[in-house]
Amino acid sequence: MTRSFLLILSIVACALGFRAALAENIDAQAERIAEVVMGATMGVFFHELAHAMIGELELPATGPKEDTADEFSAYVMADMVQGEADPFLINLVTYSSLFLYYSAEEKRRGGRPHRWQGEHAADIRRFRNYFCMLYGADPALYGRFVDRFGFDRNDKKRCSTDYAKRSKAWDTLIEPHTRNLSPDQPGTHPADAPGGQFSLAFGPTHYRYGDMARRLLDEFLRGHLQALSRFLVWPRNLLVEFRDCGTPNAFYNPDSGTITMCYELVENASQTVLRAEGIASLTPGEQAMAFVQGTWRWRTRVNTESGLMDISITYNADQTYRSDEIWTQSGNLAARVTGAWSVQPTGLGQLMIHRRPTQWWPKEFCNGRGYCQTHVRQPANYSVQIINQNTMNIGGAVWMRIP
Repeated sequence: MTRSFLLILSIVACALGFRAALAENIDAQAERIAEVVMGATMGVFFHELAHAMIGELELPATGPKEDTADEFSAYVMADMVQGEADPFLINLVTYSSLFLYYSAEEKRRGGRPHRWQGEHAADIRRFRNYFCMLYGADPALYGRFVDRFGFDRNDKKRCSTDYAKRSKAWDTLIEPHTRNLSPDQPGTHPADAPGGQFSLAFGPTHYRYGDMARRLLDEFLRGHLQALSRFLVWPRNLLVEFRDCGTPNAFYNPDSGTITMCYELVENASQTVLRAEGIASLTPGEQAMAFVQGTWRWRTRVNTESGLMDISITYNADQTYRSDEIWTQSGNLAARVTGAWSVQPTGLGQLMIHRRPTQWWPKEFCNGRGYCQTHVRQPANYSVQIINQNTMNIGGAVWMRIP
């Protein structure tokens, strides 16, 4: 068969244009950041799409599914740029593999050994297989990269041979599920064969690069999903969702027919590549500050002698904060403390907030029975566990972000 599956994706890529979502006068650094964010996100997306294709179309997989999914992602990304001369598109596709390389380097430097019993191969091995597919698809295009990573002459030859075999295998696997749309897009099923459709949903997020991916990829991904719905016969409707998950992840759920792309993984992958490439990026401390900023409310009301009390804290970008404590039953009792704050990451999903109150008002308040209490709030450190982008646990108390 002709390369109809990849042809239709390439047509969509060219028609929409990756640059369409970028400002016309974008500077060089902003363009590189866009390349990284889009490349890392698309590499993960096509990996999860492979899991969906294997599950929904019941494609056979003779090897580990995770390796197969990586192979499919590289197969699609490689064919997007064959014959292309646009450096933006070439760099974008290259970054889809470099996340694995830089992730492996970070783990090596941090002394974090790979858990070989897991379903995923080591990141460095995944990078080798992924990048090998890119190079095999177009050796001239990726020659400047392949030497940088130490591929010798035999490696390069194997990559070219493997790509030809593996791409032909994917064509063969996909062909029974295709529609015959035109001479350039031949398929097994008639053009009007019924089938499921893809839908796409982007949830809100406070992650910097997650939000960037949403803005840059919305139109592009919708075009791809329309092409996939039109060209392949799916047994049911499928959903691709981007959302905050509370942990860096991406997954296909066979029960619901959903591909979930977690903004945390988009953020993590983008930050990993940006740090390694020396491109301007938020430091871990800046990320922690950005997370905490906003207004948070303690989920549980506190029962005091003055009535039920609600507590909210607003952290401002200028590193000041305001804590409001309002007693709901008495109606006229309220307290406020203002001060300065700082925050530092202490581990994955863990922060330490240091609060330095400078003013409390009123300094003393009394209930209706004449009982008065003097308020003193000393500087303190608070250990924070991030549950998700809108929820954090401070010393056993759950706080919710107020939109």
